[in-house]
Amino acid sequence: MGIGLRGAPFFGTFPLEEPCKMTKSKTLTAHTTAKSTPGFEVIIEILSWLKEDFGQKAPGALALKETVARGISIMDLIRRLGDKFPIFGKKAFGPRQDMTEYCMVILNGIIISSVELNQELKPGDKIALTPAFYGG
Repeated sequence: MGIGLRGAPFFGTFPLEEPCKMTKSKTLTAHTTAKSTPGFEVIIEILSWLKEDFGQKAPGALALKETVARGISIMDLIRRLGDKFPIFGKKAFGPRQDMTEYCMVILNGIIISSVELNQELKPGDKIALTPAFYGG
């Protein structure tokens, strides 16, 4: 568990208005020519108003469970989410749009930089996507 914005912990004890809704998605495959290897599940938590881009308007966070192949990077996963959820994809990857200006990526409780998005996912990784800015 890590500490997020304003000291709120992520994963496990994140203060949710109601329990996360889990959805199961299709297997994502890495862009390799190597033999197919068994995949593993990654949990992606979508926080705050960003979850509306994924079709959820109800209170609380949205959690997606994705099965990914070994060798897939964090950015590969996020781009595939953009393909799967076109509203998110258009906002995060549209013309003259830098995905990291639209949303922050949190890997296992730690906010990561754009350079770190190219690292491979590992079994047990938990990703959170949160707006890059909050208003108030």
